[in-house]
Amino acid sequence: MNTVEKYGETVEAAMQTALEELNATKDEVTVEILEKPRKGVLGIGKKRALVKVELTSKMV
Repeated sequence: MNTVEKYGETVEAAMQTALEELNATKDEVTVEILEKPRKGVLGIGKKRALVKVELTSKMV
Protein backbone atom coordinates (compact mmCIF):
# COMPACT_ATOMS: atom_id res chain seq x y z
CA MET A 1 0.00 0.00 0.00
CA ASN A 2 1.58 3.29 -1.12
CA THR A 3 -1.15 5.74 -0.17
CA VAL A 4 -3.45 6.12 2.83
CA GLU A 5 -6.06 8.65 3.88
CA LYS A 6 -6.45 9.22 7.61
CA TYR A 7 -8.60 11.33 9.91
CA GLY A 8 -7.39 12.97 13.11
CA GLU A 9 -8.31 15.72 15.56
CA THR A 10 -5.43 17.74 14.05
CA VAL A 11 -3.49 17.55 10.80
CA GLU A 12 -0.45 16.38 12.77
CA ALA A 13 -2.40 13.58 14.47
CA ALA A 14 -3.80 12.36 11.15
CA MET A 15 -0.31 12.49 9.62
CA GLN A 16 1.19 10.52 12.51
CA THR A 17 -1.45 7.79 12.16
CA ALA A 18 -0.73 7.53 8.43
CA LEU A 19 3.04 7.43 8.97
CA GLU A 20 2.67 4.62 11.49
CA GLU A 21 0.51 2.61 9.10
CA LEU A 22 2.99 3.10 6.25
CA ASN A 23 5.95 2.51 8.57
CA ALA A 24 7.59 5.64 7.15
CA THR A 25 9.05 8.98 8.20
CA LYS A 26 8.06 12.48 7.08
CA ASP A 27 11.05 12.52 4.70
CA GLU A 28 9.72 9.47 2.84
CA VAL A 29 6.24 10.76 2.04
CA THR A 30 4.25 13.54 0.47
CA VAL A 31 1.28 14.87 2.41
CA GLU A 32 -1.87 16.43 0.98
CA ILE A 33 -4.34 18.05 3.37
CA LEU A 34 -7.80 17.15 2.10
CA GLU A 35 -9.80 18.71 4.96
CA LYS A 36 -8.67 21.06 7.69
CA PRO A 37 -10.09 20.54 11.18
CA ARG A 38 -12.82 22.83 12.45
CA LYS A 39 -13.91 23.27 16.05
CA GLY A 40 -17.47 24.36 15.39
CA VAL A 41 -19.66 26.11 17.93
CA LEU A 42 -20.41 24.09 21.04
CA GLY A 43 -19.33 21.03 19.07
CA ILE A 44 -21.84 21.64 16.28
CA GLY A 45 -20.14 21.65 12.90
CA LYS A 46 -16.96 20.08 14.25
CA LYS A 47 -14.79 18.42 11.60
CA ARG A 48 -11.67 16.32 11.90
CA ALA A 49 -8.63 16.76 9.69
CA LEU A 50 -8.23 14.44 6.69
CA VAL A 51 -4.85 13.88 5.07
CA LYS A 52 -3.65 11.82 2.12
CA VAL A 53 -0.13 10.47 2.63
CA GLU A 54 1.81 8.81 -0.19
CA LEU A 55 5.17 7.04 -0.06
CA THR A 56 7.74 8.66 -2.33
CA SER A 57 11.25 7.46 -1.53
CA LYS A 58 10.80 4.23 0.41
CA MET A 59 10.93 1.00 -1.53
CA VAL A 60 7.48 -0.58 -1.63
